Amino acid sequence: MNICIFKGWVAENPELKQTTNGKLFTRFQIAIPRRFKAQDGKREYDYITVEAWESRADFCCRHLDKGSEVAAECELRIDKYEKDGQKRYGYVFALNNIEFCSGRAQQTQPANAPVQGYVPNVYAPPNGFEEIQGSEDLPF
Repeated sequence: MNICIFKGWVAENPELKQTTNGKLFTRFQIAIPRRFKAQDGKREYDYITVEAWESRADFCCRHLDKGSEVAAECELRIDKYEKDGQKRYGYVFALNNIEFCSGRAQQTQPANAPVQGYVPNVYAPPNGFEEIQGSEDLPF
């Protein structure tokens, strides 16, 4: 099984690009907060580069904006290539599915309407963990 699920914030506006063969694609980063703050008290983030192709790329470019909170389901792909006579490896997180966690996707519904498929978060982080409450806590 090869499934990676990331929940975080879109760190840049996705841009639609096209290969020489005419296939649409985009790459963008998702900022994912680490569980603990650094010793200086600041939140640290990991930036994951996600790649989307064809209709998924078009969807991402039309609907995602910098700061959108999303959950992305990806698969890890390892690219093998040769450069200067040496074998090299790179990894790509290929997007299979993306869902909005807040923002635009929920703005079309009345404020008191339940979001379809929403399950209340009953998880309480253990001591030492801190949940991010809003976009003011983001580094971008």
